[in-house]
Amino acid sequence: TYYFRVKASNRGGAETGYNTFWSSQNPISIPVNPTNLTAGFADGVSSDRLKVDWLDNAVNEIGYRLEWSSDNVVFGLVNGSLAINTTTYTDTGLLVNTTYWYRVQAFNGGGNSSWAVSLPRATRANVPGSGSFSEVNRSSITVVWGSGGNPGYTEFFIQASTDSNFTGALYYPVSGAVWFTG
Repeated sequence: TYYFRVKASNRGGAETGYNTFWSSQNPISIPVNPTNLTAGFADGVSSDRLKVDWLDNAVNEIGYRLEWSSDNVVFGLVNGSLAINTTTYTDTGLLVNTTYWYRVQAFNGGGNSSWAVSLPRATRANVPGSGSFSEVNRSSITVVWGSGGNPGYTEFFIQASTDSNFTGALYYPVSGAVWFTG
């Protein structure tokens, strides 16, 4: 219980008596921190979305704030505040093959919990564009394909095999021009 009293004074300094009142309400406690924040692929194929999950440990939150960053320095709010008891969110419209960080906090009238922070997670790369062969000769071949809208730092891998099932195929990381001979 909290007790309060208040009095008034006029411009001449004459004071009134005190009016005393009390409250049996306790201050609102800050929500318990969410934990186990993870970010992962939202589905099996999409390259523009990540699914974020966390554990709701609070019993008195009125919502959650989820923020994202592409540099782990400047964070922005994802889609306003999220409803009470929310434990998952799919973030869409993200850049292809880009790393993101997430953080989430519970809030109520008493304040904000601490942030739960995820490890960095990158969106998928797009499937490479269609390809073609050129300069096929006895000892070498040139293969050309489109970037598929992927950023310049995307790493591509190429398989080479004489078997259409790619049994015994060789994998090569590709960055820039690559020549296979042999």
